[in-house]
Amino acid sequence: MKTPITDVNELAQLQMTNNPNNLPTGHFTGRCMKCGSRDLWDDATAYGCDCCGAIFMTGHMLPLQICNLCGAKFQIGETHNCPKTCS
Repeated sequence: MKTPITDVNELAQLQMTNNPNNLPTGHFTGRCMKCGSRDLWDDATAYGCDCCGAIFMTGHMLPLQICNLCGAKFQIGETHNCPKTCS
């Protein structure tokens, strides 16, 4: 699984590259709401973007982020207390 891109400038550049005509993005559009790509995957519980690594749950449609250190999934905006942070 690709590590999600979180850099705002990098995502903005991907939006311009992946969606130059500024077509609608997000749920049920066939385009990633983060980077505008059409390179999406899906299964019974989630869908995501192979371009920027974003993951979205199909039940409540809130984006998830994956911790690079421990692999825990948490919703964007939530605080994650990673057990593997450096002291």
